[in-house]
Amino acid sequence: METKLQSKQQYPRFIQNKPCGIDKFDGGSQERLAKTIARHFCQNDSLDEECTLPRIIGIEGIWGSGKSNVVKMLERELSDDYYFFEYDAWGHQEDLQRRSILELLTSKLIDDGILSGNATIKVKGGGTKTVSWSEKLKYLLARKTETVTEKYPLISNGMVAAFLVAVLTPIFTFIAYAVKPTPTTWWFSLLSIIIAALPVLIALCVWKWAYSKDHKYGWSYMLAIYQDKVEKDVCYETLSEDEPTVYEFKTWMQDISDFIKEKGQRKLVLVFDNMDRLPAEKVKELWSSIHTFFADSGFENVWAVIPFDETHLACAFGDETDEQTKQLTKYFINKTFPIVYRVAPPVITDYRSIFNKLFVEAFGETENEAKETINRIFRLVNPNANVREIISYINEMVALKQEWCNEILMINIALFCLKKTDILANPVEQILSGDYLNGIQTIINNDLQTQREIAALVYGVDVEDARQIPLKKYIEGCINGEEDHDINQYAETNKQFDTVLEEVIQCMDNALIDKIIHCLHKLTRKSDVILRVWQRIAQLKLKESIEKQVFPVEYQELLLHLDTESQNHVIAQLYKKIVRFNDFNGGDYFKTLDAIDRFIAQNKLACDFTSLIEAKTVKPNTFIDYIQAANATDAAYRDNATTKAYKYYQVATNSEALDNYLANLLPDNFDHADIVKTLKDNSTYTFPTLLQAITNCIDEQNVNKDNIGAIFTTYRLLASDEERPLPVTLDSTYINQLHSELETDGRNIKESGYYDLVAMQLAHGHSVSLIYPLYTSIYYFFYLCLMLLETDQIRDPRLLRRLNLICSQMVVHQSAIVNQFSKEHKEKMGAYRFLNNSSVSSDAILSGLIHTCCKNASGRQHLLCIQDTSEINYEAHVERMKKKTASPGIVGQKQCGTFLHPVLVVDASSHIPIGFSSVKQWNRSPAALSREERNYRYQPIEEKESYRWIESGMAASEQMPRDAVKTIIGDREADIFELFSRIPTDNVHLLIRSVHERNCRLDDPDCSVHLNTLMEQAVLRAEYSFEVLPGSGRKKRVACMELRFERVTLCAPVNGPAKGSPPVSLYCIHVKEKSSSTPVNESPIEWRLLTTHVVETVEQAIECIGWYRCRWLIEELFRVLKRKGFMIEDAQLETVSALQKLILISLQAALQVMVLKLSFDKEDEKLSSEIYFTSKEIALLHIVGKKSEGNTKIQQNPYKKESMAWAAWIIARLGAWSAYKSQSIPGYITFKNGLDRFYTQFELYELIS
Repeated sequence: METKLQSKQQYPRFIQNKPCGIDKFDGGSQERLAKTIARHFCQNDSLDEECTLPRIIGIEGIWGSGKSNVVKMLERELSDDYYFFEYDAWGHQEDLQRRSILELLTSKLIDDGILSGNATIKVKGGGTKTVSWSEKLKYLLARKTETVTEKYPLISNGMVAAFLVAVLTPIFTFIAYAVKPTPTTWWFSLLSIIIAALPVLIALCVWKWAYSKDHKYGWSYMLAIYQDKVEKDVCYETLSEDEPTVYEFKTWMQDISDFIKEKGQRKLVLVFDNMDRLPAEKVKELWSSIHTFFADSGFENVWAVIPFDETHLACAFGDETDEQTKQLTKYFINKTFPIVYRVAPPVITDYRSIFNKLFVEAFGETENEAKETINRIFRLVNPNANVREIISYINEMVALKQEWCNEILMINIALFCLKKTDILANPVEQILSGDYLNGIQTIINNDLQTQREIAALVYGVDVEDARQIPLKKYIEGCINGEEDHDINQYAETNKQFDTVLEEVIQCMDNALIDKIIHCLHKLTRKSDVILRVWQRIAQLKLKESIEKQVFPVEYQELLLHLDTESQNHVIAQLYKKIVRFNDFNGGDYFKTLDAIDRFIAQNKLACDFTSLIEAKTVKPNTFIDYIQAANATDAAYRDNATTKAYKYYQVATNSEALDNYLANLLPDNFDHADIVKTLKDNSTYTFPTLLQAITNCIDEQNVNKDNIGAIFTTYRLLASDEERPLPVTLDSTYINQLHSELETDGRNIKESGYYDLVAMQLAHGHSVSLIYPLYTSIYYFFYLCLMLLETDQIRDPRLLRRLNLICSQMVVHQSAIVNQFSKEHKEKMGAYRFLNNSSVSSDAILSGLIHTCCKNASGRQHLLCIQDTSEINYEAHVERMKKKTASPGIVGQKQCGTFLHPVLVVDASSHIPIGFSSVKQWNRSPAALSREERNYRYQPIEEKESYRWIESGMAASEQMPRDAVKTIIGDREADIFELFSRIPTDNVHLLIRSVHERNCRLDDPDCSVHLNTLMEQAVLRAEYSFEVLPGSGRKKRVACMELRFERVTLCAPVNGPAKGSPPVSLYCIHVKEKSSSTPVNESPIEWRLLTTHVVETVEQAIECIGWYRCRWLIEELFRVLKRKGFMIEDAQLETVSALQKLILISLQAALQVMVLKLSFDKEDEKLSSEIYFTSKEIALLHIVGKKSEGNTKIQQNPYKKESMAWAAWIIARLGAWSAYKSQSIPGYITFKNGLDRFYTQFELYELIS
């Protein structure tokens, strides 16, 4: 029974990780190899010396393949006749190799009795000397000398004292005898005795005194003769550290070989192990020595065995992967070894068998259930492992098994040892995700038990305590913002998530509350436990005081995750902190409450914030800060946006105190006209003191360029309506002085009082030259009536005025961005409300565009209806749009946006655009089927996007005046057979650029030819040239063109929905640039145009080409809309409907800017300025036009008065164009600046007229 118990306690146990000389492979390959080598040793040594091979062999095999084990088996086979000495080259790499070999070898041979007795050495001066082998070794190495010294013990202090007493006593006796008188008395005799005994008495007194101090000085100490024993010391002195020379080494080895032969000892086998692990230089050095001593003649009774790994050995000669290095390594091996034996690596059956044998050796039969699985996963992870690695792995498992016993499953211990590196690199992530199981996940599941036990091994805690550690640490890492941590990673997959999260939050330091909020705000999982966590966080957050009057982002994130009751409680408590803030600031107070209000509205929280507001009376300066913050806010999100913002939060001040405060700021510190303007309609506040103070300042001329703007603005606001003109003004000289100062000051002219000075000058009867760049204001829509939009679908006159105002502002500022074309806050709010007004549809605005176009087209004989498609890309604003629109729609490469397909109507005679006959906008659903999935080719034309070309063409023919000829123009995308078969009528024609290789019917109905072939073979009708304007990658040049045209009959497509349709007869015009005029690296201009117009003469063909060239107008329109100022793609709106409305208005505004520039460029005097300007504006143009003309004839307006060209010339001059031919023609920016200045002057003109 006791034996069995002891047997059980033997496991688990460690395995020896050194060669044991036993072949554990099933095939016995190592044992067979060892016997083969042994036979070679015996056979080679039995031959005559002349016939023997060099006594050196190589044993090649990869690291861990068992080379050392083969050597052990070889030693066992040859143990009777051969003595094996193993030299670890790697272990002695820091030593001098030859010295180290000789010293270790000789010492071992002496110790084991192989080298015994005496040997002879040569001494200086000739002759020999008989010495032992040890002394001979010292002599050879010439590194040590031996000195023998003896240490003798010191005589004890007691003996010294006794010696002195013995010597001194006779002397003192003699002295006593000498001093003794002849006749003696008893006391002289006593004195003589005392003198004689004096040394003894003194010695006894000294001993008594020493003994009293230290009891070690007893009788034994006094009677001791010696203090120490006799010792012998041998000292060594290093004389030389040099290596033995090659000759000395060779002679020594020969002496050993001869001694072995002479004494009949076992032959010597030197094994140079681990040589391939040495650094490159050391390998070369040792290899050289081995080759020198053993590869050629060698020694009769000495063998050399070199185990090595050829791959690692190659590192000493260069890059082991290089073919040249491999060849060089083979050369050295072949040069050194006459024979190289190879140790084969284990095959899979051996591998599995060896692992099982070693596992059983370590664990016995106690872990048989897990053995096969552990064997399998080890082989999967380490397919090329060797025996040494297997032993190391099993020993690691043994160590952990001894530590944890049965607390952790054997399979999990094995798994940890196998994947330890991956796990410990990032334990939390690896344990939770199970990524470390890559390659074995089908065998091992990352279940909760595996996670717990691996965590216990990682952190060294009990399995039960380790249950939540990985997830807990991961959540803590998320809170602390560690890289690659996502709070949602395990929220849904780990069943413990909610519980662990709650525990983490309870244990976290309250100082981390903000980090906790930011982290959990990203958590998408919802549950009762998580809600409870948020409620606890809210309680902790409310205990904190606020440092500023702001609405912290932490509170915003917190509110989004609470229930309604908790939300109301948090908002109420936060409001109390804000309203009772010690360092109360009016501006911050408004901004904070406004931010809370917006947050509630945007996130649709069920909170009545208004009911929480407390009335608060503040000082005047605080109230002013509050008003200014309120004026700067955007109240578009409120239902009642007409209420002035400052009234929302019940902040007030004493009216009289405010009046006095503002008055006291005059004259130098007053800059609060905005406050007076805001409170003007509030009967609670009156400013009699301020008005009187301002009147006094003006009357006393106590104004300057710094305060005139605020003073006069306030004066106009406070003066009663009956006081017109204003009773107090400045004197004329002072007005001129201030006017000049402001023109050169560089400040915002609109707010500086500049206009007030101009009005005063005009009131004094002086002419005024407005040479400073000016800005416009809200009065635009009263005056700018260019192509005024009218529609029955917008019945509210206020909305119609707002529509025209937005369009007018876009024209003047050449921008579609609300913040750029609306300078006043009120204008911005009005624009946003209009665009987001659900009662104003895109169709209503479009009807206004069409109505205006029809009005301008009336009476015209021929209209070109040019259609094209462009993409409006809003990908940069997709996140903003997704807040209000679930799917904004995509265009092109699946980017957010809309397609725009307008039909631009152009007068055929003047080539001036007059409006739009239709505009289509649409986009695609991200979930839409592909063309292949829809079988697009065979879909009816009405279901395809290309139907827009037909639909827009039909709309143009219906909307435009019936008596006018309409020519529908399109680029290659419009080359659709159904377009030719459905659109043309007597006064509706097509002019389309061809792209398809269509079949054309010839005279024989059964014969057809491709359109391209037909036109290439057509007769050359004429050659002509025209000027090509510069463009992208193209220089300005004169293009020489070849002209061909033919009447053709197009056959219907053989496939698709138009299959079987009757053929269509029309004309084809082919125009191609001659190669002689085409620049190098540019393609020649080539158009193939299909038209229903009759083309039988060269003039008719060139006229059609001229009409087609008007297509550049719609391309220019897109450029103006998207890039040249309007920047429609930068508009920051949040809904698709608002964007589509803005696009329609922007189209009209961009067209108006183009008309103004085209009228100037074309010098068209037929087009009346009445289509652009009102009668009052034309009257002002006459006045401004005279001042715009210079003294020279060149600077006179050359155009017919009240023509569009005449008006455009004046606007260009106002935009700083010099009118000289040497200056380039004015562009869009020049016209923008000119319109700015014109409408500023018109504003003043309206005031004084």
